[in-house]
Amino acid sequence: MALVLLAAIPAGCDSEQNQEHDTGHAPVIGPAEEARNAAKEALPPSQTAISDKAKRKSALEALGQAMREPKREIRVIGKGNLPVPPIPEDGLVRISPAERAAEKNARQKARLPKKPDLFPRPIVVRAGELRSGETLIRLAGINPVPRERRCQTPDGEWPCGNFARAALQRFIRTRTIACTNMTGDGERFSGECRIGNTDLSRWLVTQGWATASDSALKDMEEAAREAGKGIWKNRKPSF
Repeated sequence: MALVLLAAIPAGCDSEQNQEHDTGHAPVIGPAEEARNAAKEALPPSQTAISDKAKRKSALEALGQAMREPKREIRVIGKGNLPVPPIPEDGLVRISPAERAAEKNARQKARLPKKPDLFPRPIVVRAGELRSGETLIRLAGINPVPRERRCQTPDGEWPCGNFARAALQRFIRTRTIACTNMTGDGERFSGECRIGNTDLSRWLVTQGWATASDSALKDMEEAAREAGKGIWKNRKPSF
């Protein structure tokens, strides 16, 4: 009878273990483990953040301490003096430079585009001559039309010099002109002047308000003469 009971006990244990695996239930947690898990879940987020800050602070302090540690001494060679290179027995030979510094600077400067001289609010003295402040500027490549010039037409003469001056002043208005290739003595200059992309000398010739002194503008003068523009008008303009 006793042997039958002892054989039944292991069988019963195996049956309980198999039942636990079959049902998928987790093993039973003891009271101490439950208490630790409950305490961890009950910890406020603020305390967790404080703990993280403390860890970062400790790491920064350790880094600062490492940076304050004295550096290793640098090994000085030759008592701090630079070694002298070996000098040949026949002495040193000075080699002249391939290009002088002044020549090199001048060559590099010539490559840079020259900035134009700016003259604000120019006043037209006559068609082809302007004044900005105390500076008198004569437009290059043309013959300025005198203010007192009068042109003859079948209808009579008219003050074409004043008309030419007024036409240029209306075109310029109060805009700033930009001049390049300026030559002069400090108060009187001659140069190529523009407003935007418009060359003033070419504009005057094509509009018939100046004659060309530069051969490059002669064709423009002939075209204006044939078209009867400016001073080449066939009729006296109405006032």
